Amino acid sequence: MSFQAGQAHYRALPAMTGECLAFGKVTHMFAKNVGSVDRMLRILVGVVLIALFFLYPGAWWRYYALIGIVPLATGLLSTCPLYSILGISTCPVKKN
Repeated sequence: MSFQAGQAHYRALPAMTGECLAFGKVTHMFAKNVGSVDRMLRILVGVVLIALFFLYPGAWWRYYALIGIVPLATGLLSTCPLYSILGISTCPVKKN
């Protein structure tokens, strides 16, 4: 996405357009890049960590278990922003 103001030509920052610059190429930040096995593992780990938060209400480490929200969200959405930045995808390759 770009726009002009007067004589200058500006390009919107990738973060403003939902794009990501990974290894010199522009990719979409929320493109599906988490495969089915990776997705199931993320959901399982996320649910277990969040369950620990509720099962041990008096534990000093209880709030560290809330990090389980991250793998749960990336598993449910089938997208990982870190994978987008690094140019990684665990999705199967499409055959033509």
